[in-house]
Amino acid sequence: MPSMIRPAIEQDVPAILAMIRELADYEHLTHACIATEELLREHLFGPPEDRAAEVLIAEVPEHPGQPVGYALWRSEERRVWK
Repeated sequence: MPSMIRPAIEQDVPAILAMIRELADYEHLTHACIATEELLREHLFGPPEDRAAEVLIAEVPEHPGQPVGYALWRSEERRVWK
């Protein structure tokens, strides 16, 4: 099985949060990391009109079914300003 990039699913939220926290720790920004599983579920997988961002997940053959990386970006369809 080759490495794979796929859209995130709601079941990935714990892994996404863990990777976000790992990055915050690496950047010495854990004090600024306010992400929670609840917030990620709301803003990534809530009703389409409320979604603030999208995520892709990377998987490798050595760890099948386990996310090893992610890409998160703000959704352009959502207006966050007036």
